[in-house]
This record gives sequence, C-alpha cells and structure tokens, in this order.
Amino acid sequence: MSRTNVYEMQQRISLLMESDDLVPALHLLRRVLKIKKHHMNAAPFTSVFDVADAHVTIASVLDEIITRLSSTSGEQLKAKYVNESAWHYFSAYEIKCDMLGSDDPNTQEALRLFYDKF
Repeated sequence: MSRTNVYEMQQRISLLMESDDLVPALHLLRRVLKIKKHHMNAAPFTSVFDVADAHVTIASVLDEIITRLSSTSGEQLKAKYVNESAWHYFSAYEIKCDMLGSDDPNTQEALRLFYDKF
C-alpha cells in the first residue's frame, strides 16, 4: 500500500473508467488532485507536472460526461461541467506556463485544450 493511497486510487479509477462508471471515477480523481496538491509541499513530494496532469485528466473525464448527457437533459449540469472542465484545463496551462514558459509545445497544447472549450 502506498503512503498516500494515490496509486491504489488510480488503479480503482482505471477500473471505473473501463466500466464507464465516470461519476465515481470523477470523485476519486478530485481526491487524487487534492492529495497531489497537498504533497507539492509535504512528503512524499509530488511534481507540479503531476498536478497539471491530474487537472487534464479531470477535465477530460468531465468532457466525456458532457458528451454522454442527452441533448435535452441537464443543461445546468452540462454548463457546470463545461465551466469546471475549462477551469481544470486552464489550471494545467498556468502550471505549464510557469514551469516551461509560454512558448513550450506542452504549454501551447494545454492552452489549445482550454480554448477548445469555447
């Protein structure tokens, strides 16, 4: 068992996503992000790039949930998920921009993902 349980949670997330159980996977992904953010400043340490990747993973799961919602149901829920997804993509962009610079291809890809939300 890992000290933070992130490894075990990520295994569970993979199983949930394979079985298309996206909402419980999303809840676990949010917990993983919270743990990774905490461990940027506390042992065992994690990389800021791990935090950026967690943001992108959450955003992509939100995008998949949005896609699966029917066109007539849950307009408020869709709007909430679109906003949250954009926020996570932008957070990943900010991290990469701070660490790699605005001209780096990874940073540019993160910015493209954010702009694709609009």
